[in-house]
Amino acid sequence: MITYTNSKLPQLFKHNNDSRSGNAQPVLSVVQHDSLPYIVLADRKARHNLLEEGYLLELSEKLVYDDAGYFVTNDSGNWQPRYNLYEDDNEYCLIVELAGFAKGELETKLAEKSITITGSRSDLNNRMNYPIIRRSDILIGSSTLTIPFEVDTVHNKITSDHMDGFIKIVVPKKNLGMISVDL
Repeated sequence: MITYTNSKLPQLFKHNNDSRSGNAQPVLSVVQHDSLPYIVLADRKARHNLLEEGYLLELSEKLVYDDAGYFVTNDSGNWQPRYNLYEDDNEYCLIVELAGFAKGELETKLAEKSITITGSRSDLNNRMNYPIIRRSDILIGSSTLTIPFEVDTVHNKITSDHMDGFIKIVVPKKNLGMISVDL
């Protein structure tokens, strides 16, 4: 017996296409029918008349098809924005590519030796009035980016600025209290 799990199958349907939703909806499970040459929902495995009491499956509106006609989900799940990290003796300078986020959609948390930026970019299709999506490469959904620093940082002197779809965050380094001694 061959067992194959199609991880994209549940994404096809509205009823359970989002595992993060927390809804207690049944998970789709398909198996081969006991006597017919069909693949059916697991609870219909032994039914002789498959047309009785049909099972309503509603296609998800988040579907996008690639050039070959295969469907891909338009929700990127948890993704990471691209970034550059620069530093000198006194501070770190972080440039993060975060276009498409409205004010208040990002949260930044600073630890002694790291910074974490979380947010959720909404689906652009909700703002558009076009029924057909030919290509969808812009990542949507939840994003989390954690950047480690090599030295401790100063929390109360951080500055940030928006620059054409980028966010610039300057994080000062903690002064280690080094002194020079003439010998």
